[in-house]
Amino acid sequence: MSAILRQRKNSSIIIALISIILGIVLMIYKNTAVKFICIAAGVVLMALGIYYIVTYFTHKSKVAALQLDLLLGIIMFLLGLWMAVKPESVISLLQYVVGAVIIIHGLVDLQAALNIKRGGYEKWWVSLILALVTIVLGTLILVDPFSALDALLILIGIVLVFDGISDLYIILRISKVFHEVKDAVEDARQEADAVETEGTVADDDKK
Repeated sequence: MSAILRQRKNSSIIIALISIILGIVLMIYKNTAVKFICIAAGVVLMALGIYYIVTYFTHKSKVAALQLDLLLGIIMFLLGLWMAVKPESVISLLQYVVGAVIIIHGLVDLQAALNIKRGGYEKWWVSLILALVTIVLGTLILVDPFSALDALLILIGIVLVFDGISDLYIILRISKVFHEVKDAVEDARQEADAVETEGTVADDDKK
């Protein structure tokens, strides 16, 4: 199971870094980078979608945290296919595509925050706030309070950077909680073994 979670952690870190890079590029180059970003992001989303779908069917009975992976994988693959094949149509609906992806990602982060809470981490609420802010920012992109395209692109870039950074934080917290729980289980097992050994020795002494 630790190997599965390690793979999930690595893929999540890659997604977060890609989100940060795309956000920075979009803020700097704006319109020039939109078509390229649409195609590149489409290919990345398709690959990640396939990864999540395969991960779900391979490990769905082993890790409860993967329960949203099938839905997330299908949505990411279909969005990626559309973005790669029809970048022009995506550009006209860019705010809705990105907004939807950010909101979905925020919901996944929300589940992760609740998992952190169940793991006993005291500052789980930080991850919860980051997830809620992500959902709000995704909604802000959908609403588009700006009339200028450049302003919208800058907003999307800022949100992507925030989403990537918040993901990195949540990933590190989940990893820390997992290791703490794993260590606690190992300590409990060792204590149980020690008690069992002492009981066996005491019984032998009585004999």
